[in-house]
Amino acid sequence: MGEGSAVPLLERAERDALEDLYRAAPPERAARAERIGGATVLLAPELPAFFNRAFAFGIDEPVSEDGIDAILAALRPASAFYVQPPPGASEIEGWLAARGLKTEWTWAKVMRGTEPPPEIPTNLEIRELAEDEADRFGAVVATAFGLPDVLAPWCAALLGRPGWRAYGAFDHDALVAAGALYVEGDVGWLGMAGTLPFHRRRGAQGALMTRRIADAIALGCTAIATETGILPDRPNPSLDNMLRCGFAIAYERPVWAK
Repeated sequence: MGEGSAVPLLERAERDALEDLYRAAPPERAARAERIGGATVLLAPELPAFFNRAFAFGIDEPVSEDGIDAILAALRPASAFYVQPPPGASEIEGWLAARGLKTEWTWAKVMRGTEPPPEIPTNLEIRELAEDEADRFGAVVATAFGLPDVLAPWCAALLGRPGWRAYGAFDHDALVAAGALYVEGDVGWLGMAGTLPFHRRRGAQGALMTRRIADAIALGCTAIATETGILPDRPNPSLDNMLRCGFAIAYERPVWAK
């Protein structure tokens, strides 16, 4: 699949998962996802820029200069935010540059098909989590990413929602790593994968990824998508795991910020 044909599929996969993630947010988070100006806008003002961004441009409607202004106005309550147009969107990039935004790094958007995933060795137990383990899942995700504790109940709220499955890596009874799978139609999206600091380099994320891939295929997914940030001249273990598990980079999406 070429870059052009992959863009709508991968942007929709991420959009569908994150819009539902924001629908699951506890009311006190004041988090919302809206389609504004031809893009999806995520807003959670008390959280870092990752949670305040615009992406999935031009999927449902064309993007205009007025639309860019509407998107930036919607993001203004956040202290920091990202705007992520698709690759090659020179007109949108020109509008962003004229408004003082710059880009210095990208996100790799990756995808794979239904080839069986490889076996990733680990001495941890990998299994799907039950709904009564939701709080443990939320705590691990928040801690692994160094995010505020307020994120834990938000992540926990995903267990039991249609389309979502959560997975854990266990060292005996201790949950030390986690990750989620969201399925919409025949597309699966992988996200929210993190490992507690003292349990890294034990194969947890690779093994969690292969389990989620296998389950997505068993559920009828014909394409599986995810993404990770690419910083210049910096190693990226997440991307290494993705490539090892059969993903290929479909395109890199620029990250624009103030």
